[in-house]
Amino acid sequence: MPILLAFAEPPAAVAPAATAPVLRQSFVVGPNWVSSPTAKDYADAYPAATAGEPADGAARVYCTVTDAGELTACEVKEESIVGQGLGQAVLALAPKFKMAPLSMDGQAVGGKLVELYLRIRPPPPSPPPGVRLVVHPTWVARAAGVDAAKYYPVRALRMGVEGDATLQCGIDAQGLLANCVITCEFPKGSEFGGASLALSALFQMELVDKDGQSVVGGMVRLPINWRLPR
Repeated sequence: MPILLAFAEPPAAVAPAATAPVLRQSFVVGPNWVSSPTAKDYADAYPAATAGEPADGAARVYCTVTDAGELTACEVKEESIVGQGLGQAVLALAPKFKMAPLSMDGQAVGGKLVELYLRIRPPPPSPPPGVRLVVHPTWVARAAGVDAAKYYPVRALRMGVEGDATLQCGIDAQGLLANCVITCEFPKGSEFGGASLALSALFQMELVDKDGQSVVGGMVRLPINWRLPR
């Protein structure tokens, strides 16, 4: 259930003089995600170890959005480490994403591009004994791209660095996240972990998840991907 932040539309292409205009698809600004991969989906998509080294990195994929908000015709654009299957893992996860037909600002998303920049990491350890892992929460409040602009680490912004972090949080009696800890940060020392901790206060879930079970006292893992405006 990755949270994708800081979506923005890239500048329009400039055509050379005396040539036909360059046509290009625009990007979805502020997608309204209605479904995204679960922790199990990430575990299932995790690539097999290569040369004895577990895959641990990120990949950038561009997809075309259908009128129904599904992702199609996805292409790998970048892998932080080549040869670990990171791009293929993101391609496997892409069909699990779906957005509403209209973006946050009311624009139709059909026919536009969306970028998925996802971290692929080894599956996390199991939760402590007696603590339930909530994998299908219903969010009633969560951070959005506009929040990323406020919390984006200053040094990373100046250096043009993108990254991600994963939090492990408890869930209190109001469905708010509590006692969050950073379980993973990429790149290390980039301060995306601390920024994600700040964002965690903006999240709240229903007290009963999509499986019909109480979330109070459970644990949730929260991957957050940080991207620069484009």
